[in-house]
Amino acid sequence: MNEDLFQYEVITGDELNTNALKNLTRICDCLSEFFDVPACAFAKNGNLFAAALGKDSNDAYLKAFDCDPLSTFSASVGFSAAVDAETAKHLQSYAIPMIVAPDFDEVAIDILTQESETILVKLTTPLKSYKTFRQEVVRKTPFGEISEETKNKVELNKDTFKIATKTKPATEQIEDAIFAWKVSKYLTPISVTVAKDFKTISIFQTQSNAQAAVEYALNFACDSSKNAVLHLGDTVLTESIIHAAAQARIGLIIYSGGEYNNIKINALADKFNIAILTTGIR
Repeated sequence: MNEDLFQYEVITGDELNTNALKNLTRICDCLSEFFDVPACAFAKNGNLFAAALGKDSNDAYLKAFDCDPLSTFSASVGFSAAVDAETAKHLQSYAIPMIVAPDFDEVAIDILTQESETILVKLTTPLKSYKTFRQEVVRKTPFGEISEETKNKVELNKDTFKIATKTKPATEQIEDAIFAWKVSKYLTPISVTVAKDFKTISIFQTQSNAQAAVEYALNFACDSSKNAVLHLGDTVLTESIIHAAAQARIGLIIYSGGEYNNIKINALADKFNIAILTTGIR
């Protein structure tokens, strides 16, 4: 056993291949942000695409599942708390290659292993400790190795976390903004997340055009975007994005693009009763 690695146990199914390890890492990245509450996250091909918090594991799962039901087919899923029988019954209906959790009820294991090749992974190190493990990405190029340490330890700072507009968000929107920001830490740099009621309504990433990413995410969210939170990753907040957010009836934009002080953009947001919250973190 390597004490330098986060510990887990494959309790049923095959050993984890490269893709499974990527999904496992991305799921635990997200869940580690919510280790003390029931949370659920989905990942496919190493990309996080849905996450939610709930009153219990089943509630969190149903909310996360509702984010993007079609993508959940053949996707891996993880939980911050034990998987119960009720959740297992729903999971059994889908081609889920891997389920990750701190524990599984015995009945849940029986349900999930009936005529199924699903890999069940039990986390034996507490999720609370996840961020103490250093994560480093090393890429080999013709010019040498590029080593990048992941930013999973970054936390919001009350001194830089500010409301830039005259329009003030509701308490619930601020809570959703913090949730969206934590999830977005593990997306690609230019990413867009729409969130409401502690669940992601839509996530769009791997797009070099920020405006297109915003429009795609808002179109996917459809009517659910009313009074929701729009999180922008490492991009520039433009008038076009404000107009798109207004058309979708977004209530709050949380901006993670470093320092921000754009009076013109703030005035336009105020015109549409949209609050802008800045993190001061790129």
